[in-house]
Amino acid sequence: MTNETNSNPAAAHQAPLRVFPGMDANAVPAPAESRGTFSFIRQLGIDFVRRTVEWIGMESPTPQTSSRVPVTEVLVEAEAPPSDHASVGDFISTYATWADVVELPRTIHEAVAMQLVASLLNRAGVYIRNGRIWYPMDLWMVLLTESGGGRSTQLGFAADILKSAGISGLLNDCRWGSAPAFLQELSDNLTGHLYLWSEMSEKLALFNSGTFQAYGAKSWLTDRYDNRTTPEEVRYRSTNKSSDTPPITFAVAPRINILAASSENWFYTNLAEDDSAGGWLPRWVFVRVGKRARSCARPAEPDPAVAATLSSQLQAISKLSGEATMPEEIWQDYELWYEETQRIFESHPSPALAVPYWNRHKGMILKLAVIFEASANHRLVVGWDSWKRAKEKSAELVHDIFDMLDTKMTATGYTLKRYEDHIRDRGSDGLLKSEFTYAFKDDPDREKHLTTLFGGDVIHQFIRPGKGRPGTILVHRDHCSGRCGRCGTVVTV
Repeated sequence: MTNETNSNPAAAHQAPLRVFPGMDANAVPAPAESRGTFSFIRQLGIDFVRRTVEWIGMESPTPQTSSRVPVTEVLVEAEAPPSDHASVGDFISTYATWADVVELPRTIHEAVAMQLVASLLNRAGVYIRNGRIWYPMDLWMVLLTESGGGRSTQLGFAADILKSAGISGLLNDCRWGSAPAFLQELSDNLTGHLYLWSEMSEKLALFNSGTFQAYGAKSWLTDRYDNRTTPEEVRYRSTNKSSDTPPITFAVAPRINILAASSENWFYTNLAEDDSAGGWLPRWVFVRVGKRARSCARPAEPDPAVAATLSSQLQAISKLSGEATMPEEIWQDYELWYEETQRIFESHPSPALAVPYWNRHKGMILKLAVIFEASANHRLVVGWDSWKRAKEKSAELVHDIFDMLDTKMTATGYTLKRYEDHIRDRGSDGLLKSEFTYAFKDDPDREKHLTTLFGGDVIHQFIRPGKGRPGTILVHRDHCSGRCGRCGTVVTV
């Protein structure tokens, strides 16, 4: 088998779902103007149900025969076949409830639990195949929250549960002083690696500087994702002296899981220009949570009795090994999901930017199905409930991907999107230019970025006369309604 070079819905991300221009229920989404994204969940649901209804003949007065699986095994909303095993307690749901004692939304806790399950499966060599394509449980996940939202606390909860379960040798928490030290660590530990990065931007800055950049450490790490090939030995100049640096030798391909956290601002600030096109970013799962879920002045301590249950569940999951499988009827449902989702990615206004993320996501959903099955039932034969959860989580992740693609995955693009969103949020009343200047007073390139938005027909401006000095109003094109020369008749308000 060869390695492929690819690339319960929660209200975690509160940004509105936007409908892609030109999209309707009876047509494949077509490319449109490069303004905004569209609602993945809405389109996938419409197209998926419509196509399913068509081929089972529900719109025809004459029943049709088909060799495909029955509708009860295809529709997401359909009742799945009865389970042939008793529930043993879902680790992800239990962990999310146990850790939900701070202001962060539940989605963050679910993501942490998913990573713990994936890391244990990866260390045990669990994988799932799609033909000759081999997917290990490599999972690189970054939690994007507000600054100071308690991300580090959540990573600490994860470490505590691993310790409570008596699972050692999985968590790596060292700081590398050089690129060779980074490679040496990965060659020394052959039982899997879980890295908890409390601030991903710090690691991005590290990989983009000094010996790490000169050595190509980030490119090397990027190539390890889902890769079964044993890395080449690293040799140094030999002088036949005892002081010679020994070679770095890998006995097996290292399996790597990363759970990182960052504020969005710091994350984008430390991105390199080629991080998206070069394949680094498409390998990551982005979990965006927006505002805090609640106000919590005095967080409670997690329940120690539940912690004991979680430890037992982790121990059971850690005993799983080998190949994960899915029944043929689920594979057929995967084919339907694949066709619809691929079209959605390819219809993005910038397909060259979006398709690399699709190339990774088509395998990620299979990993999610395995993770949910191991979490819920401590087994590696994926059932319908786990497959349905994987599709629901996939819809959330794709929405976040498309929302982030609006930034072009660059620091400048992120700044422009912040400006655009800030002005759009003021609706038809618009925003005084002076208020905008004050809000972004710390950005020395503020006027240059605003000029870019003017030139791209994203932000319009008009003059509001009144007593004293006339005020310049900034308004998003979605709310302008003809009050500037670009929208039509100039209207004085």
